[in-house]
Amino acid sequence: MERRTLETARRRSEAPSTAVVRAVAAARGVDPVDLDCRLTDAVDPDALDRLYSDDRRRASTTPELEFSLGGCSVTVHEDGSASATETTV
Repeated sequence: MERRTLETARRRSEAPSTAVVRAVAAARGVDPVDLDCRLTDAVDPDALDRLYSDDRRRASTTPELEFSLGGCSVTVHEDGSASATETTV
């Protein structure tokens, strides 16, 4: 089976936590509502959104964050966008 990677650009008014869910769903080829995992299984969504808030990013450089979720390796980039690569085949 082919591994899929999807980079999800953060929509202007979208929270980074939402970008992560969209990236994982796309990498797995499913609709976000059909995911069999929850973001809270890996990270605190509110903390993630605060970490990549516009005010925080203006004050300092926000590092990339990497974690696993739902059979994917997820990276949240400095701008709050996310990419996910399927790790299970």
